[in-house]
Amino acid sequence: MPALSPCEAVPPLPTTLSDQPNLYSISIPAGWVTTVDEGALGVRVSRIIVESSDFSVTVDEVVEGPHDLIYYETGATFTIHVTTPEQPPPYHFGGVTSESAVTVDGVAGTYHVFKEPSTAAGQLLDAHVSSGGNQYVIRMGYNPATCPAAEDLFAAILDSFRFE
Repeated sequence: MPALSPCEAVPPLPTTLSDQPNLYSISIPAGWVTTVDEGALGVRVSRIIVESSDFSVTVDEVVEGPHDLIYYETGATFTIHVTTPEQPPPYHFGGVTSESAVTVDGVAGTYHVFKEPSTAAGQLLDAHVSSGGNQYVIRMGYNPATCPAAEDLFAAILDSFRFE
């Protein structure tokens, strides 16, 4: 029987990643690829992006519009963006489907399910927490039609998150 993709069921999370400044670690499914691992730049302290091996997205550049259209097709992308407190708290452009409390490694935060104005297909999940004088935005982008296990997978990855 072939293994299910992380979008069909939550798999084990055997791979542990840490960001460049070593602020945190997370565990992710096998086969996910780090596409960005950047350190400090301006108010950004750290940013890391990992994607499932089947992640596919299309960006439709809109000449007249204020936003390019983003179509999440398959798989998932997972981002952690860490900034200094000088940056205002994160906000969403009115597309919040739900908001609830979340705890990340013992730190209380806010959890959102939302769509940005640019999200033509798919949705986003994120958790906002503050720790060690930094603001953390932990986010996943995916399409619920092709990645029905994404919310459970996001919860599992959040459970693996450790501040260093």
